[in-house]
Amino acid sequence: MGHDDGQALGLGDAEHGEIRLSHVLQGVPEWVLDGVLVHELAHLLEPGHGPGFQALASRYPRRAEADAFLDGISWARRHGVESEA
Repeated sequence: MGHDDGQALGLGDAEHGEIRLSHVLQGVPEWVLDGVLVHELAHLLEPGHGPGFQALASRYPRRAEADAFLDGISWARRHGVESEA
């Protein structure tokens, strides 16, 4: 899962049944991490971001909030804003 900065925050590997998360996610609220995990779990079943994937990922009730939070992280990374955490 990337958010327009070219660096993935998570990776769902269907071939190996693995999910990998970026260190950038350390310290994010639990509901944001849940959103990334739902996104990557959906990729274990549906490659790409087509309708099947969207149907699975949209089942997370805080998806829009989590995406907005991650967009903020992406913006900060693109603009060189350092985290104090």
